[in-house]
Amino acid sequence: VFHSYPLVGGVYIQDKFEKEFIIINAGVRAEWCYLGKKVDEGSWKSQWEKATGLKANWNSFKYRIAPRFGISFPIQEETVLFFSYGHFYQLPEMQYFYRDPFSGGLTGNPDLDYELTITYEFGVTHQLSDDLVIDVKSYAKDISEQVGQTTLQSASGTPVTIWDNKSYGRARGLEFELNKDFSNNYSFKLTYTLQWANGYAASAFDDYVRSQNDFPYPIRERRMNWDVRHEIIFQGTLASPKGQPFNLFGLELPDDWGLTVLSNFNSGYAYTPGTNDPAERQKLENVATGPVGLNTDIKFYKGFSIGDINLKVTLDVFNVFDVRNVNLYYGFNPWTGQPFKYGDLVDDTHKYHNWYSAFYKRDPRQYMSGRYAKLGIKLDF
Repeated sequence: VFHSYPLVGGVYIQDKFEKEFIIINAGVRAEWCYLGKKVDEGSWKSQWEKATGLKANWNSFKYRIAPRFGISFPIQEETVLFFSYGHFYQLPEMQYFYRDPFSGGLTGNPDLDYELTITYEFGVTHQLSDDLVIDVKSYAKDISEQVGQTTLQSASGTPVTIWDNKSYGRARGLEFELNKDFSNNYSFKLTYTLQWANGYAASAFDDYVRSQNDFPYPIRERRMNWDVRHEIIFQGTLASPKGQPFNLFGLELPDDWGLTVLSNFNSGYAYTPGTNDPAERQKLENVATGPVGLNTDIKFYKGFSIGDINLKVTLDVFNVFDVRNVNLYYGFNPWTGQPFKYGDLVDDTHKYHNWYSAFYKRDPRQYMSGRYAKLGIKLDF
């Protein structure tokens, strides 16, 4: 039975082949989507053709087949080479399909296809000890069929914008990971990533912004908003399982507790430096790097047994060092590369912002969340 509302689903099959000299993981996933009867109604199709000047010859049932493949070669008892390849499909937001063609200006496109990401990984894993492993890998992600916008002339001659699979992007990088399994009451993972991320547009609305400023469509890749050149992540856990107390520097600690620290450092996100020249802004898009970011969270739990009741108390502290991480999207001054403050000049002039202007630009969201904590209690009986 076909419904008027969308139906989305998927199914996958995976298998593993293992010998002493080779390990193969292979699978395939099928994605499907039915948009419903609304976009196949005669009045809807007719109006869409009038609004866009195109033929409404889409198929409301869409599907894609996504293969995934991984292979590894144990070249020594402690060392393994590995390679993986996979296709990953993402259905665009439903608004991009269904925005009605009756209001004009911007309309949906039921002929949109899935966005596709193709990933590649190649690396080596080496076991340093019984519980310590190091991974070194290179990776690539090719992103195509991303949703963007295309402006057309309608049958009446007025411009109309539709969603289109026109955008693309890619990421390349190296990743180094040192991983210690839980033993002797602690574990940790330390990861360093070096990455380059380029593409056509950072969001589906970039083409609209360009059109409002008479910017031409780009003909080359540029750095993406989410590009971070360097990132270091540390996650460490110190724990004493129930019934297994341990000594720390000669001090016997109670059992049934755990402490996890998650810390992240990044070298800053891309942004466009300030300019009043639209053509120059097009050339300078995302060539600058914002301030570095640092965040550390701590999560602690302690369990208690009271008769037949198990009580667990949890404490989560976020941004424990209360670092003022800059938010590039609110209250950020692209002329100085720092958050707006009193005493900043107006663009590239010698005139200062007055108090009201500076107060308005110093958006409270110009910094990410400061330190805050959550206390929780869990009862099992």
